Amino acid sequence: MSSKKDREVSELLVVQNFLWNQLRTMDKDNTALLKMKEVEAAQATEAARNKDAEIDRLRAEAANAKTRVLVLEGKLLEMHSLVNEKNDEIQKLKSGQPKSLKCKCASCVSNETSQKRRKLTNEMHFGQCTTTKKSKGCNFPGMHPLAKKNQVPLNCWLMLLEHEDFYRYIPQCGDEVMYLPEGHEAYLNGMRLSDSCPCDRIKDLKAVELCRIEGLGYSAYGESCCTLALKFIDDTSSGFGKQFIITLLELADFSDFLVERTRFEATIVQNWTIRDKCKVWCMDDGEGERSWWEGHVLAITPDSPDFPESPWLKYAIQFYDGSDFLYSPWELHAAGPLVPWKHPHIDSSIRNKLLSAMTTLQKMSHKNQDYYGVLKLDTVVGESDFINRFPVQFSIEVIRARLQNDYYRTLDAVQHDATVMLANAKSCFSKSSVMTKKIHRLSEWVNDNIQSL
Repeated sequence: MSSKKDREVSELLVVQNFLWNQLRTMDKDNTALLKMKEVEAAQATEAARNKDAEIDRLRAEAANAKTRVLVLEGKLLEMHSLVNEKNDEIQKLKSGQPKSLKCKCASCVSNETSQKRRKLTNEMHFGQCTTTKKSKGCNFPGMHPLAKKNQVPLNCWLMLLEHEDFYRYIPQCGDEVMYLPEGHEAYLNGMRLSDSCPCDRIKDLKAVELCRIEGLGYSAYGESCCTLALKFIDDTSSGFGKQFIITLLELADFSDFLVERTRFEATIVQNWTIRDKCKVWCMDDGEGERSWWEGHVLAITPDSPDFPESPWLKYAIQFYDGSDFLYSPWELHAAGPLVPWKHPHIDSSIRNKLLSAMTTLQKMSHKNQDYYGVLKLDTVVGESDFINRFPVQFSIEVIRARLQNDYYRTLDAVQHDATVMLANAKSCFSKSSVMTKKIHRLSEWVNDNIQSL
């Protein structure tokens, strides 16, 4: 009996050892397979990251290419217009029409006289005011809290974090604006720019045209300026669907010829009349500073016979010392306590969602060794090397502050600033592998939290 049991136990032990050996073999195989799968997963993740980086690069190149194409299209249309004009002149010469040529010469002289008159008007309007009775007090943000921490440059009109109390147009991507060809012509002449005006190649443009800002780029033109790609969006316009380019410098002493749509509509409804009291925000004589100048409407007349329906420089304002200057309606404010213009802004729910996401991102950055490079970018954008290299210096903190102050009029504007921020950051940190990875993570965060809205 005992020998039989011993034999059974021995057989069971053999089976047990066999099963254990099999289990160990399977465990080793599974471990090797798991490691192989982990390697494959890591490779797939890296490939996906490289693909995302390539997509980001292609998106940035596509955005830059779009702006370049718009600029080239504008130049091409200008060249076509010049060629057509020369062809018309050649045909007239071949046909022997001296009378027409004389009419054309007379027209040129008339236009030249008109331009001279407009130039004199501009010089009168854009000179410094010399009145002595004025009312001071205005929110004119020159140094923001971020600037004090060396995070944004001082006195850059393209880097304001909040709206000023007085009105002037500072472009944002996606804006609908009222475009005044008369003012554009005066601007090109006054600034001595070689750009062309759309009315040179598009006939029968109205005195005021509704446009949308389709593209916005930045460059340094002695000082920061921006390049706007605009599109005519009024289907009753002769220019409907066509695009043109404007290089816009800061208009410190020049009446805006691009006016945000709601501001334009509100000021036109105001309908100022002669003797109405008003005030204007302009530069003090010889002081280099600005303040409110009080006066009243002296006369109302079109600035140019070429644009009889244009409101540009329509109002002659007389100040208390008897001097008078020309202004456009969007430059005039009612006398008395200032009522700041309420700018349109993005939907509050979207704004709050973006603010919450950015605040969380900033708090995380202090705890996770700046995983997204947010803190490093906030520091670098205030350094002189960065400011000299990039015309605008956007960061998460700048975008967050603008959202907090209801600066953005459209979601397109927020997304545009984020895109420019990433493009600058990638270029700035291209030689740092650590920061390149962090900016790549930031790009993914932006895509998930801003671009996807």
